[in-house]
Amino acid sequence: MPSGKTCAITYSAVIPTSPTGLSAAFNLSNIGARIITVLTSNTAFTGAHIVYIKAVTPLGTTTTFKKTLTVTIVDPCENPATVTPPYTAKAVSYLIAAPTLTVAWPAFGYTTVLDGTTGGATHTCALTYIATLPTTPSGIAGAFTVTNVPTGKHFTVSTTTVTFIGARTVVIHAKTPKGVKITTANSFITYTITIVANPCEPPATVTPGATTGTAAYTIGSTAPTSIIWADFAYTTSPAN
Repeated sequence: MPSGKTCAITYSAVIPTSPTGLSAAFNLSNIGARIITVLTSNTAFTGAHIVYIKAVTPLGTTTTFKKTLTVTIVDPCENPATVTPPYTAKAVSYLIAAPTLTVAWPAFGYTTVLDGTTGGATHTCALTYIATLPTTPSGIAGAFTVTNVPTGKHFTVSTTTVTFIGARTVVIHAKTPKGVKITTANSFITYTITIVANPCEPPATVTPGATTGTAAYTIGSTAPTSIIWADFAYTTSPAN
């Protein structure tokens, strides 16, 4: 029985076309050497994609036989290796009814799983942040405002409500460029905000000064009559 002939075949590829523009990320110029390259900076293309390789006869007929390849495009900024805030805990205090207290948090350090790997570089990722505010007692979240922009990452505290007095917690987490909250250990900052009672509220004792508190004015007189009193003695509670 005669043996089959070995023929010099070439190859064709069926590359993915969705999302729009994805096909441009695949370079087929070396397909004859059985090489397809992928290169893109579009993070919309992340995910697993299927490429079909087919054999082509010397006369140009594409065979039905195919090889399935899976190409996974990874966004390094969505795969954190470490997230390192400059510190993980900080305590501050706010005197109730005082001017607004502003607390700014620093940028977090961020490395990806691909940093330093073979052929890989250090990636710069645009993190955003999310603040988790206290919810008890009722209404306390309204004592806080959050500004979360690259040039002004901070929150403020301002209140005159005495029921908010006490230690409250604000937690700052980083988010990946696609908005995924990062919650790994030691990757966030916990601020303990102690809202402190005003030591002058309420007073323990108030003692009027030694003044008679009386004066007389004659109707028709062109000279006004002044009433003057001495300072009150104001003593705060030792507990405050």
